[in-house]
Amino acid sequence: MKKFGVDYAMLDPVHAIEDSECCLVVPAVIAREGIFQYPEGKAFKPAEELRLAAWTAESAWLIPEAHPWTGVLMDRNQIIGRAEKPYFSNNGIKTNLRIFKSKTTPSFLNDVKTGKRKSVSIGFFYEPDATPGEWNGLKYDFVQRNILIDHVAIGVPKARCAPPLCGIGIDCAIKTAVDLLKIGLDPEETEDFIHVPVRDAGDFVDDSFRTIDISKEEGIQAVIGKLKSDPDGSTHVQKYLFDKSKDWTLEKAKGWVEEHKEKAGDQEEGELEKKREAAKERCGKYPISLKEDGHLTKPEEYANVDEDDFADPCNFKYPMVPDDRLMNAWARLGNEENREKGGYSEAEWTWMKNRVEKRMESKGHEVQEKKAGTEAEVERSEHLLSYFK
Repeated sequence: MKKFGVDYAMLDPVHAIEDSECCLVVPAVIAREGIFQYPEGKAFKPAEELRLAAWTAESAWLIPEAHPWTGVLMDRNQIIGRAEKPYFSNNGIKTNLRIFKSKTTPSFLNDVKTGKRKSVSIGFFYEPDATPGEWNGLKYDFVQRNILIDHVAIGVPKARCAPPLCGIGIDCAIKTAVDLLKIGLDPEETEDFIHVPVRDAGDFVDDSFRTIDISKEEGIQAVIGKLKSDPDGSTHVQKYLFDKSKDWTLEKAKGWVEEHKEKAGDQEEGELEKKREAAKERCGKYPISLKEDGHLTKPEEYANVDEDDFADPCNFKYPMVPDDRLMNAWARLGNEENREKGGYSEAEWTWMKNRVEKRMESKGHEVQEKKAGTEAEVERSEHLLSYFK
């Protein structure tokens, strides 16, 4: 028999993924493998069941403060947003929570951003498996299977799946959960190597991984890649590999990683600060400010594009080479919505358009502004007729 349950998770305040005119979007871990207390007893929520259920959180409706008295959501007036892009990782379900600003109050939104409303709770269907057992040394009374997520409530008064297992501070929660409960990111030992992960592989762009040598003499390698949160940024270590033929043991490898983790973090932050300073110096040469979504360094796809070949050389945007990119830049700069979306002032936009226009003229391209009404239609007709002569 299918049953209905609710799980609670605490939210830690973090930087929003999006804070636009329409929406506030925050990341969250809404469920995690573990044993949780219910009126019926202690329930075990297996990782495999969460993996199979993760996709059912797609577009799950968000409601404020409490679960509906009907259990499942039946009143559309309660909806304030939806869950987006859920996926299974580190024995839990991660998702983004998109809150519609028009459906809630400024004070509620402020409470979410500042962390005053810290709880998140999922409402879900499940089938109880009455088989008792033990997980990580803890006993449970039954298992929740065939999970199907119905909705997510924000701001409920208590937390069943509390930090560090669940919450809006995804990276922090995962790191702490690993330290406390040994879930996910566990070291692995193969015939030739010891693998010690330091980041969740699901946080990386899938095709960005590569292996580099840290020390050939010591037999240490690292798998590096680019984070989904910064796909155009620098690479980060996902895990370290230790060659067992060099007398590495699991304990020695874990000790080495712990010893070097803090140094690596300081080094990454130092490199980021250098990039910020370089960007500030670069932008000082142009009448354009560094934008929130601007590139601190040149994206890989534009690696062969010189700084002067960008319409916006400050943020490395709107490349003007080769010709197809030049034409694309001209078309995009003709759309006022792109200016507003990119956070450009009218003066900045005009300066960029002038750069592209001069480049177009130097390449022999005819530069035409959009014309309104009959004049534009006549010109278009004449242009089309030329193909039938």
